[in-house]
Amino acid sequence: QAKPHQLFPSLPLYNSDSDYSSIFVYVAIARMKMITILCLNLVFLLVIDMSRGEKTIDCNRSCQEDECKDAYRSCPSGDSCFIDCCGKASCSGNAVFNAENANGPVTIYCEGEDTCSGNTVFKCRGVECHIICCGKAACKDATVKTNSGSSGTVTCFGEDACSGNFNKGNLDLNHVSSCPI
Repeated sequence: QAKPHQLFPSLPLYNSDSDYSSIFVYVAIARMKMITILCLNLVFLLVIDMSRGEKTIDCNRSCQEDECKDAYRSCPSGDSCFIDCCGKASCSGNAVFNAENANGPVTIYCEGEDTCSGNTVFKCRGVECHIICCGKAACKDATVKTNSGSSGTVTCFGEDACSGNFNKGNLDLNHVSSCPI
């Protein structure tokens, strides 16, 4: 194992191992402070980025299975909103996605087997909503809640996509031969 004076030649030479341990502790604390500052800067930049343009609700952490299952998510007030669900059975079960606070178009992307299926509810009252369901049984038995102020489309691709008790509200329904995204 390298001694601190070998790693950091500008440090004074110490005689005992206990002196070296205190230097390693000092270096570890300095690294932790630096990491904390970097994390705070990242959070600050994300807050600034979220204050303008499209808002994203991300349920696709590396497209893991069951991501956002039975979750309640709401688009923040403001511009447009993008809800991203990817991975087997993500955004499924009793998940609710409320897009009614968005002031711009809302895009809901469900990619993977059984994504956005079950009792999943998309609340699109009074907004332009585009729902894309790509995968076997994607959006199966899901419900889109709309009203006269709602507009948009539901695009479905895959075996049993948008099937069962799927309710599209007053949105246009398109079945396509390949996933549009």
